[in-house]
Amino acid sequence: MGEAAFSQVYPFFSYNAIIAPHSHNLFLQLLVEAGISGLGMFIIMQTVFIKNMSVVYRRGNKKSTDSMLALALGSGVIGFLAQSMFDYTFYNYRVMAVFFMVIAVGMALKNISDKAGGHEIEN
Repeated sequence: MGEAAFSQVYPFFSYNAIIAPHSHNLFLQLLVEAGISGLGMFIIMQTVFIKNMSVVYRRGNKKSTDSMLALALGSGVIGFLAQSMFDYTFYNYRVMAVFFMVIAVGMALKNISDKAGGHEIEN
């Protein structure tokens, strides 16, 4: 993992005068670093997150705090992923940490919303 994997592959495709420390696409960089299965798991994780945020948003009153927070978190992640198609946004480990913290806050919101709304799954 990291830029070392990209640095091994990059010289085969690079121009002589241009040196790039990483690809400028998060999804391509994940594919190089983690392979098809790693990229697939990342995409599945984002799909589940967006689905859960849409469930929380649609569940009740659209102006409730839970709905607005779910909308904000989901929109923020979608915007981040759109920017990630044109830049390697995980280049700075702090940005990656904040991204996964936002995912964690969203999933916690989904669990709290499920318990408060009586949608808790019985074991």
